[in-house]
Amino acid sequence: MIFRLLFIVTFIYLISLVVKRIFVRPFRQGYQDKDFENRRKSAQNQEGSISIEKNGADKSRDAKSLGEYVDYEEVDDEASPKS
Repeated sequence: MIFRLLFIVTFIYLISLVVKRIFVRPFRQGYQDKDFENRRKSAQNQEGSISIEKNGADKSRDAKSLGEYVDYEEVDDEASPKS
């Protein structure tokens, strides 16, 4: 009985190690690579310098395509006649 319990616990532990190697490690490595890139880019900027990065999609839009301004007037519901 005790040997069966030890076998099951050991089996579950080994399965968790395999799952961790297969699924968790690639994600962790990907995040580490991204972090390394971000640190390298920030190290290239000198202290006190200003850099502005914009997405390419913002450049293609102009102010006329965003819509037009509509002036409105608030109406008080209590002042209007009720039917």
